[in-house]
Amino acid sequence: MPTGKRIVIIHGWMGSPSGEFLPWLKKRLEAKGYEVLVPKMPNTNHPKIDEWVAKLSKTIEVPDGNTFLVGHSIGGKLIPYYLLKLKEGQMIGGALIVASWINVRTGSFKNARRARMMAQWLEMPVGWKKMLLHTTNFRALYSDNDPWIPISAAATLKKMLGAKVVVVHQGHFYRKRSNVVLREVLKMVKGAPQRVKRLNEKKLV
Repeated sequence: MPTGKRIVIIHGWMGSPSGEFLPWLKKRLEAKGYEVLVPKMPNTNHPKIDEWVAKLSKTIEVPDGNTFLVGHSIGGKLIPYYLLKLKEGQMIGGALIVASWINVRTGSFKNARRARMMAQWLEMPVGWKKMLLHTTNFRALYSDNDPWIPISAAATLKKMLGAKVVVVHQGHFYRKRSNVVLREVLKMVKGAPQRVKRLNEKKLV
């Protein structure tokens, strides 16, 4: 039976809708009655923030309290930039950030060209308080043996967004199936308020 809720899953750098756990997760969520969208992001080998935000905005069209976002790796870092582009009063139901590039381990990009290319994703300011105007339902899933992303990234999300953090032992989540990702998606949806409240911006300043 349809739930009336839609979940948008965003793949990572050099990824695709058919990569990692995404096809498996999509199938499992659809079986539970959710509408699931997995857009193919543009220029995935050389991702640009403005292009990815535009693609996600086009995919979602009109966000609402029944819209939920799941972002893996750089797809998770896209979520803040998307939320910052929303208009006042626009809300989503929640977001799950999986092994996202809030910060990276020193020396993760030894190739100078790649390091320069990805600098925009690491250096562009994130308006944490403004993000909370569009949802307060954040979850973060990280791994204690991720070769690129340190646990401190999860700590930042907990501190700045009040995200509920789960740490496991799954590298950078490249497995074809991940029950823990499915579990966290379902918890995110369940944790959404029945009526999405619009927060007063003055309370967050």
